[in-house]
Amino acid sequence: MNRPIRVLAVFCGVLFLALLLNATYVQFIDANDLNSTSGNRRVVDEEFARERGPILVGEDRVARSMSSKDEYDFQRIYRQSQLYSHLTGYYSYVYGRTDIEQTANPVLSGDDPRLFVNRVVDLLG
Repeated sequence: MNRPIRVLAVFCGVLFLALLLNATYVQFIDANDLNSTSGNRRVVDEEFARERGPILVGEDRVARSMSSKDEYDFQRIYRQSQLYSHLTGYYSYVYGRTDIEQTANPVLSGDDPRLFVNRVVDLLG
């Protein structure tokens, strides 16, 4: 093989290796940062496709998820919103989460490690 073709082949090989290394970095090392970015609408769409847990005041459900017939599978419903809105906050596709909806998000979304047994039982049952 003559020298210019060999140099071009090595150059293309190095570029291909750099591309593979960058793809590996994005998929495995930088994935958590990309998923936690607020501008990542795919993550928000996935959250709105799952039912969230209720927020209770005593035995009364002041916030719960209802099945929806629009583009989102579930919609958050707040009973007595004037009374509890300063505590419950809101859970909005556009504006995000605030107050209890934000601070208790791992429990409400079912991602908290303390709910591992519940997830296994739900999976099996």
